[in-house]
Amino acid sequence: MDGGTPRRRPSAGQWLWYSVGGRLPADLSEWVLHDTTCRTWALRQVARSLLAISPPDPGAAVRGAGPVVD
Repeated sequence: MDGGTPRRRPSAGQWLWYSVGGRLPADLSEWVLHDTTCRTWALRQVARSLLAISPPDPGAAVRGAGPVVD
């Protein structure tokens, strides 16, 4: 990439897919290379891991698994 061309970024959906281990299209390979080799890659990897193990309903962790009421 030359200095004048902006780096193409994935869409929100593509980023979420990538964050949980999905592959991105080949035209985003330059972004992936930057994402995995820049100085803050470790912080982003921790954030992705936390996203992957977080509950689908964040309030569930606070509420707990109370009794089921019919």
